[in-house]
Amino acid sequence: MPIQIKQSSRTRYVRDLGEFSVVSGAIRFTDPCYANDVWCKGSMLAANGKYQAQIGFFRDPYDERSMLEKIDQFKYLLHYHAKFGETYKDHLFSFEKLVSKARDQANWDGKLQSVERLFQLIKEEPDVEKQRIYKELADDAVEWYSKCYVSEEYNYWEKQSWLLFEINSTFAHARPSISTRPSKFRALMLDQHSQHLSEDQIRGKVKKIEADERRDFIANLERKITDLKDAYAAGKPLRTHFLRIKHESVPSFNSIETGKWHFNTDFDVGVDSGQAGFFDELWYERYNGDSNSQDLPAYFNLCTLSSGGNHDRSVKKSMKEGGVFEFGANSYTAHGDGSAPLIYRLNKAGEVIEAAYLYDDVNFEKSEVALNNNKATIEQKVK
Repeated sequence: MPIQIKQSSRTRYVRDLGEFSVVSGAIRFTDPCYANDVWCKGSMLAANGKYQAQIGFFRDPYDERSMLEKIDQFKYLLHYHAKFGETYKDHLFSFEKLVSKARDQANWDGKLQSVERLFQLIKEEPDVEKQRIYKELADDAVEWYSKCYVSEEYNYWEKQSWLLFEINSTFAHARPSISTRPSKFRALMLDQHSQHLSEDQIRGKVKKIEADERRDFIANLERKITDLKDAYAAGKPLRTHFLRIKHESVPSFNSIETGKWHFNTDFDVGVDSGQAGFFDELWYERYNGDSNSQDLPAYFNLCTLSSGGNHDRSVKKSMKEGGVFEFGANSYTAHGDGSAPLIYRLNKAGEVIEAAYLYDDVNFEKSEVALNNNKATIEQKVK
């Protein structure tokens, strides 16, 4: 019984890969690096002739939010340096270690994964002055990041866990500004011995090194923020949304959202090389992804097809996510290994004439509500 794919289109970019031939009356659906004897592959009768292959790209909502969060982290570091940089520069390294410790002690009970664990460690700090400074730094970071997680889709402990993750990630980025490069200080010590520098001269050189490092760090942060904003506005990053093929008897590709498709439940298309493809059955039976095959050139060509091993080299490297050769087509998946969801259409003879791997989860909308709510709040912050 044909199904209707209930999925709003997220495709940002589509590229034709070219044509390949089916001559054996069947198509192998498989990871291109699989041998013949694996269980997680399948074959179906297919119309002989030329097939056109096409790849689509989309921006995963998780990637979209992640990019916005990265911008927000860098903006927080600018805020941190403006507010605390000079005052607490001698305590930044020890605070970063405390945050890492809070994450390292994470447990499956939820509570220990939360930012509350960080405040518990701060309370255990025996030095009263350090305790005050750590709490001021933690309070400031929590206030900053709490504005990101406003969706009701996240419960209390999930929000607390995300807060700790964000703070930990942020101060990991701050490592370059925590201490100056050792090579510069070694050079400074050599200067002291060779030029007989006074303590005041040494202090002056140290201050200049620290000022230069801080200036370079902030300038680098500002460049990163600009680059990330430009990439976000350009619709990046992109992942493979689908790989689809159609027989020459089909005038044009049927829309994934509006076409009548069969969803494959007869076999699993496993993925262990981050790729999946469509291949002429007899060709693949002979030249398959068995690395022990005597035809090693065919094996290596097959397994590197998605990275541009055998197709148009004029395509930008970032878009080399799929390829074709004489008897097949394959592409990288959206999220690496696992299983490739397969849909297909048949002719009246019961032969495959159109097929597609949908790498974007068709049930993704359930979690997208929370992602979009958070994205909107972070977007407002990073403008």
